[in-house]
Amino acid sequence: MSLPDDTNIYCGHEYTLSNSKFALSIDPKNDALQAYATHVAHLRNKGLPTDKLTINVVFQVPSTLKMEKECNPFLRTSNAEIRKALKILVTANEAEALGIIRRAKDNF
Repeated sequence: MSLPDDTNIYCGHEYTLSNSKFALSIDPKNDALQAYATHVAHLRNKGLPTDKLTINVVFQVPSTLKMEKECNPFLRTSNAEIRKALKILVTANEAEALGIIRRAKDNF
């Protein structure tokens, strides 16, 4: 998280659609995530990979740390909406919150 926002992030697998569905289930009011998920679904419905998606912000492989910070729940452990959705205690530290988010994804 301390790296520059323009740091490139490379995914290893095409999990973007399922990950965006999970992210929306716990962070449905996130405008950046909604836009990203809509376009990911559009590409996948056409059988295309999510590595060539462009809208107002460029979403592609590589992604940027900035985009991941906006959309990826695993990088948003302190977000109040996500914590509320998953009933993560206010007193839970970042590592505990990350564990709860990971378990939620595993059971999604």
